[in-house]
Amino acid sequence: DVQKLVRAGVRERHSRDTSMNLQSSRSHVMFIMKVHSVSRQTRVRHMGKLLFIDLAGSERVKRSEVTGDGLREGIEINKS
Repeated sequence: DVQKLVRAGVRERHSRDTSMNLQSSRSHVMFIMKVHSVSRQTRVRHMGKLLFIDLAGSERVKRSEVTGDGLREGIEINKS
């Protein structure tokens, strides 16, 4: 079930409030959905792929006013 997988992924996602962004994403997310179909008339098969990508928030560390672990996270996110 796709919804079940999406909910599981959202639960594992990390975020942190900063002065620039409430719930700033601290992790990248990529969701890939492959769609297969067969024409009832011609029996021709088709396959498509949908990619949903959300990159972690890249913010200026100084303006985000984060410290400690949040500062280290921000530095690593900006490197990726």
